[in-house]
Amino acid sequence: MNSRVPRLVALTPWFLLPALSMAGPGSLEINQACVADGCFPGDAGGFPVTVAASGSYSLTSNLLVPDENTHAIVVDAASVSIELNGFTIEGPVRCTGLEDDCTPGGGSGVGILATSGSTNVSVSNGSIVGMGWKGLQLVGQSSIERMRVEHARRAAASLGVGGRVSQSAANRNGYLGWEATDARLIDVTATGNGQAGINCARCIVERATVHDNVGVGMFDGYGSIVTNSVFARNGIGVWSTNGGTRLLANQFVYNNGLGFFAQPAVPPDIPDSETQVSTLSGNSFIENNGGNHADQIGGSGGLWVELDANLCGLSTTCP
Repeated sequence: MNSRVPRLVALTPWFLLPALSMAGPGSLEINQACVADGCFPGDAGGFPVTVAASGSYSLTSNLLVPDENTHAIVVDAASVSIELNGFTIEGPVRCTGLEDDCTPGGGSGVGILATSGSTNVSVSNGSIVGMGWKGLQLVGQSSIERMRVEHARRAAASLGVGGRVSQSAANRNGYLGWEATDARLIDVTATGNGQAGINCARCIVERATVHDNVGVGMFDGYGSIVTNSVFARNGIGVWSTNGGTRLLANQFVYNNGLGFFAQPAVPPDIPDSETQVSTLSGNSFIENNGGNHADQIGGSGGLWVELDANLCGLSTTCP
């Protein structure tokens, strides 16, 4: 009598699948082979690849830039979508995680650089590693989604007003992870950066995981809202440089200094020199600043109020 044994089919998670080698319908291809002669009209050949027209573009191979001063892709048009298809743009820079401790030590290259006026650029689904200056440098209303950006000498990415980063990681960059103004950062991580995981002003930060950054987890220029995020093992958790920060339902754990530090206004950031009041609601500050016996929040003239109870060490009396 024959017995049938069911065959199990192993399903590989999407993030372990090899990158696809085809561009989507209507998308123009960018790959290492076409760089020398130009990948499409408007691209003169050689690095950087120049995107001079609106539309959709897709990587169909990894891109390897020759040195730390070379841009990989320059976008000189608005309304551009760049899909990396799981591929990597890679330069030669590697950083240790200490501030400005990268080799080579100089450089100006950017992985994807949008020129002034090139708004509404979206970049997704891949990695940028080892650039001499920044991984991405984008301007207004642009977005970064499902990206890993590592070993950039200055910052993983900078965004202008109206920008958005989601489901992306900034790891081991020389100074900064995410750098933005008037932007949204949703479901991001920032790990092991030389100065700050996030450097932002008037941003909305939700569900961020920010840890092991040498200086601070997040610098807030002023007026940012941070919710449902974790700051662990940074120099300081969140540093409010001019006030107006709102912290709601966050976790601050084992930061070397304070969980939250409030600094008074610094002209010309705040022209009238009036320090804005920061507000704290429902946050937990645990084992920061050397232990629960020490102050968990504080400042040097900065102002904050508790709108709802916060946990500081073993007490709901803060700091």
